[in-house]
Amino acid sequence: MSETGGGWRGAAAALALVLATPLCAGAQEPVAAGDLAAFQRLRAEGLEAAGEGDIPLARARLAQADARLPNHAGLILLRARTAHLDGDEQEALRQLGRYAAAGLTLDLGADRHFSGLTPGPDQAALAARLADNARAVGQDRLTPLMRLNAPVLIESVAFDGRRGRWLASSVHDRTIVALTAEGAVSPYLAEDADALGVLGLALDTERDVLWAATAGLPQVRGLTPEQANAAELLKIDPATGAVTARFSPPDDADHAFGDVALGPDGAVYVSDSLSGQILRLPPDGETLQTLVPAGVLGSPQGIIVVEDGTSLIVADYSSGLHYVSLTDGAVTRLSAPDDAVLVGIDGLIALNGDILALQNGIQPHRVLRLTLSGARTSVTRVEVLAANLDDLNEPSTGLALNGDLVFVSRTQWRAFDGEGQLRIPEPAPTVISRLTPNQGTRP
Repeated sequence: MSETGGGWRGAAAALALVLATPLCAGAQEPVAAGDLAAFQRLRAEGLEAAGEGDIPLARARLAQADARLPNHAGLILLRARTAHLDGDEQEALRQLGRYAAAGLTLDLGADRHFSGLTPGPDQAALAARLADNARAVGQDRLTPLMRLNAPVLIESVAFDGRRGRWLASSVHDRTIVALTAEGAVSPYLAEDADALGVLGLALDTERDVLWAATAGLPQVRGLTPEQANAAELLKIDPATGAVTARFSPPDDADHAFGDVALGPDGAVYVSDSLSGQILRLPPDGETLQTLVPAGVLGSPQGIIVVEDGTSLIVADYSSGLHYVSLTDGAVTRLSAPDDAVLVGIDGLIALNGDILALQNGIQPHRVLRLTLSGARTSVTRVEVLAANLDDLNEPSTGLALNGDLVFVSRTQWRAFDGEGQLRIPEPAPTVISRLTPNQGTRP
């Protein structure tokens, strides 16, 4: 592209506007020093430079950001677009090759930043690889179990084997409902529960306690101003659906409790996607404690307790997977293969020694099987179990059951606006599915 005239500055400003859009609208920015904070700062400086027409500086800052937080899908595209804008087509193709190698999809012809790539063998091979990434994977592994037509925004499921029923959390309707195998819905959470939007569920079968994370998110109906950005952890009697205890955050900041994990000793861990905190409720504890303070993680989501009970694995939507020591709360980002993109992960489920990750912050939405090192400090292998399927759209979270994954494979998040109202009059149904990891052929 020519460096002179209004075309350059206009394209640069448009690029900055497009690239400033976060990978996920719900992702939060950290405030403390560290790799993620440095990444966000360098990316912001790169976008600012692009907006001012200083593309070489923009490229330099984005390359520095890439070094601080490798394998970030959005940043790879930033680097490809700024390289193309700078006339460096080979570097643009190299970055797009990284993007394609991660199994992600992009329509080159429809993308205004890349529609002008020079036709040739390299461009054709890239287009073919991206097209191949759009093929269906795992149809023989995925079996829909229940379809719920009501627009209630189901986020999580649990199975109460003692009473032979499924439980599902409703963000929009501020409740938990009981489900039969046929998909019949009946009330469950006590009418006087006065809950916020209900998200993550975790059933402690040993102690017969149901834990529920709640948050005053914009998609929740009937929020008062005081309830916006509030959060609670609820302790529930599984037999009656009655709330027996409530646990509030330990400070007055904005909060959004999302996922819940159980320790072998009965401790409860909660991820807070709004403050960035990880909180802990000790066994028989009366108050939530801060394990990971605000500013270390951007938007923590899925959370599991490692088998020996000494650490957590946490999915930060902004930066990938992290190892959290339960001794001192120290956070270490897990290394991963060069072609692995692990941002945009919502749910994490431990199954047969591996971790299943539900990824909805990139395209395509996927179910991944992650193999970890013996010390659980690095991801050594990433396998795509399901992708590009009709019943896999904005998957959220689930549970391991009899060697399978049962999860909310299609949610309704995009059907609601920021005021708790439907933006889509008749949204597609929520789908709860079973995925058998070892069934079918490996892609």
